[in-house]
Amino acid sequence: MSDKAQQEFKATVMPKVEQVQSSQGLPGLHIPKNAADIKEFSEIRNVDAKQLNAQIKAEAEKKIVQDKVSDFVGK
Repeated sequence: MSDKAQQEFKATVMPKVEQVQSSQGLPGLHIPKNAADIKEFSEIRNVDAKQLNAQIKAEAEKKIVQDKVSDFVGK
């Protein structure tokens, strides 16, 4: 290596300990310390996404039709 290359060379030193993000109270991912005590984390549901979306869409369309009928009857 030439003298100039040795002078410009900079070694990257990685931290010895992984740093911990301190974002308490700010938006973002939060992992609760008492996750085992929260019942929603222990409940598992198998939901067919396509079936659920079809059901929600049908209910929304039914509500739209009912709203249109009630608007028409109300006039």
